[in-house]
Amino acid sequence: MRILLFGLCLFLSCQQQDQKKVSPSFYHWQQELSLNAFEIDYLQSLSVKRVYLRFFDVDWQNEKAVPLSILSVQNSLPDSIEVVPVIFITNRTILNANDKEIGVLANRIVKKVNELSAAFEMKFPEVQIDCDWSPKSQEKYFRLLDILKEGFSGQGKNLSATIRLHQIKYYQKTGVPNVDRGVLMFYNTEAVDDPSVLNSILNLATAKTYLYQFDTYPLSLDIALPVFRWGVVFQGDRFVRLINGLDRSMLRDTSAFLKLGKNQFELRKSMYLEGYYLYKGDRIRTESISEEVLIEAAQLLAKELSSEDRHVIFYHLDSSLITNYSNEVLETVYRTFD
Repeated sequence: MRILLFGLCLFLSCQQQDQKKVSPSFYHWQQELSLNAFEIDYLQSLSVKRVYLRFFDVDWQNEKAVPLSILSVQNSLPDSIEVVPVIFITNRTILNANDKEIGVLANRIVKKVNELSAAFEMKFPEVQIDCDWSPKSQEKYFRLLDILKEGFSGQGKNLSATIRLHQIKYYQKTGVPNVDRGVLMFYNTEAVDDPSVLNSILNLATAKTYLYQFDTYPLSLDIALPVFRWGVVFQGDRFVRLINGLDRSMLRDTSAFLKLGKNQFELRKSMYLEGYYLYKGDRIRTESISEEVLIEAAQLLAKELSSEDRHVIFYHLDSSLITNYSNEVLETVYRTFD
């Protein structure tokens, strides 16, 4: 009997050791960190332990790389939640910077992250760089990451970078960044400025065509999934702008909007909408992701991934968005990757 009990305990111990930890996380992408009670309760009810907090953007302006949209903090996250600073860098910044400027930019990013984290009294285990690099910018961007990794690893911090679907399918051509982890952005699968597209945020049929090379991709991956919506504005076939957070219910006034299809509307008159002035005849395509599609996306992607510790990151934390997704659905989504 003792032998049987010992064997059972050993079996259960091995199972516990083999069980991988999948953790729910959120991106926070607003310029001001000012969480309301609903958002804090939402995080705690999902047992969220990490928030990826956009610290600032870097863009190319006046012939130099400049920081923009620098985060301000009005209230802090609960002590149980750790922060990962995220820096968004436009591809044109990398394309325009010369080799010397790439080195200067890397050092300035390290300095700025340290300054802000000290000012916000935030400790962080990792820094993330978000840049949709191109073949022309790859060499300089990877050099930037090399310098950043050296700078942050000296402080005991990891470095991660966002990865797009095509950068996995064609990784022999696009290259693999020298970072500690990647974050697969499982959204924006279609061209947002294409008037023929029905939903640019996530088209599962399109996503399926990119689900290759995951078994040989040499970088451990966290996963980012969409819980956002927007309106895409066109004048004729010309893309005009995005209106973030726009909900279809905001277009119910039939005296102002003519419904052309399930998510297509035309303005009957010129007017302001969410702070933007739009003209009579402009068309709006509303885009969002249902709970059902979100679950299906997780199931589809989980089949391609090996079992390992990972963060499942929902984009993004905003009470006007997350009210559309129950805690039960988001728990179902992230547990799909267990």
